[in-house]
Amino acid sequence: MRVLLIVSAEKHVERFEPLLGRHGFHVHTTASAEEAVKLARLYHHDIILLSQEFDEMPGTELLEKMRLGRVQT
Repeated sequence: MRVLLIVSAEKHVERFEPLLGRHGFHVHTTASAEEAVKLARLYHHDIILLSQEFDEMPGTELLEKMRLGRVQT
């Protein structure tokens, strides 16, 4: 299973990426909203874990952007 982990703080990546990896998930990570949209279009992710806030935009706006780009999980 593929997971897209979109977080604004590196400490969350350090915590969740190894944990998910140990349980057999293939994890893509990013702290950039724009990169998140690109990764979501490039790969099919079974799960997307998303922070609430980014420097670029709120998490809800990023989610809407992904939906408009027809990103499906």
